Amino acid sequence: MVNGAEKVYDNKFLKVYKLDIGEGRGYMDASRRDSDELVATMDEASYRKMLPDAVSMCMIVNVKGKEPKLYLTKEFRYAANHYLLSPPAGLIDKEDRCLPREEAVIVTAKREAFEETGVEITDKDEVRLVSPLLFSSPGIMDESNAIALVVLNRDEDVDFTHDEAVGLESFGDFSLVTREEAKRLLVSGTDGEGGFFSVFTWIALSVFVSGLWE
Repeated sequence: MVNGAEKVYDNKFLKVYKLDIGEGRGYMDASRRDSDELVATMDEASYRKMLPDAVSMCMIVNVKGKEPKLYLTKEFRYAANHYLLSPPAGLIDKEDRCLPREEAVIVTAKREAFEETGVEITDKDEVRLVSPLLFSSPGIMDESNAIALVVLNRDEDVDFTHDEAVGLESFGDFSLVTREEAKRLLVSGTDGEGGFFSVFTWIALSVFVSGLWE
């Protein structure tokens, strides 16, 4: 059990805490969160209603008369020093963190869909929560993502662009992946060119292949 946390590093994007785990032992914890929102020291009630840090999307392009496809892109991830096959994703903004969890996830999904793909969500499209919160790597950090489903129900092909991307994000080419292609990616565990991808790409592929969205 964690008895307390001491902040030992702090900048805009990342904080590091030394956790007191008893008997004079410490454990390092990386987080995006300030001390008063740190997961390691939350009480049980706060833990159960907490918001994730970010939202990752399973974005499915469902054009009338055509086979549905999954949208994925290559995004440069500095920690991996490579462009990784990725679903659209983004942080929940500070001003949206006062919203109920599902509403905050949907608002974020709609905003990030536009920023990362150039697509504005319409009344024909479907946006819903798939998973409320998944920890990315809880052995070293408390970062978490919700999983949102975005189905673009359109009569014509969708035009995608990265022109609205902001900040340090850097994108390569995007792909529209068929269900059979998604299965091959899941089996191989790589992007088809020998590159690895994140657990959230694996989740988006799995949701698409499973048919849970239909």
